[in-house]
Amino acid sequence: MAHHHSTSALVGKLVTEMEVNCNADNYYQIFKQHEDVPKAIPHLFTSMKVLEGHGLTSGCIKEWHYLHEGKALIFKENTTYNDEERTICHTVIGGDLLNDYKKFNATLLVKVKPMDHGTKYQAPPAHPAPKQHFSQPAQPASKHHHFSLHRPHINQPAQPDSKHHFSLHRPHLNLCKTISHCPLTGRVLGEQDFPPPAPTYVAPPMHGSTVMWIIDYEKINKNSPVPVPYLAFFHQIIVDLNSHFCASY
Repeated sequence: MAHHHSTSALVGKLVTEMEVNCNADNYYQIFKQHEDVPKAIPHLFTSMKVLEGHGLTSGCIKEWHYLHEGKALIFKENTTYNDEERTICHTVIGGDLLNDYKKFNATLLVKVKPMDHGTKYQAPPAHPAPKQHFSQPAQPASKHHHFSLHRPHINQPAQPDSKHHFSLHRPHLNLCKTISHCPLTGRVLGEQDFPPPAPTYVAPPMHGSTVMWIIDYEKINKNSPVPVPYLAFFHQIIVDLNSHFCASY
């Protein structure tokens, strides 16, 4: 996705953004460590070297050799890092870009996609719970040791505390210990009759990030081109580095 914001005929901002499959820290670190960039995408960057500073701290000066629109070009930059926000600002201070631009800043911003934190889902039971089938039990031989179900005539008017509900009678049993019972047969139900709740699992975190390149520019004059081809160049960096990381997994 590309955006163009212009505040005047000379000053503007270009943005390209894309979701990628690679890890956000890996994408950020390859540009911070910088030495592996020409190895990963040699068709875009042929070489680079650190001119001043350590190379991994803000304020260092680097020189990049790159290929753009069939030409071998060079730019020198002052680099600023923000590890917490995974942001690198490349401020151009020399090279071919300054032939057309008084100011050219290219900022890399890498964000973790929300799905990286994992997804919760309700797992189905390993075996479906058996269906409960209640049927009228056969009459036992002795009438003193069986369930009896009593229900008054349904057309009788309801009376408080009357028997207008299913009642269970079983001699010689303490019904206070009963967990529950079937309203049709009176069969006592235990814990084995109720399947346990399905557990909740957390899916493994998924790789992925959002990569954005922002170009802030100021043209030398009105005849200088808007750096749209450079926006396409940075977008190609996103695509090809993503392919590089995916191939290495």
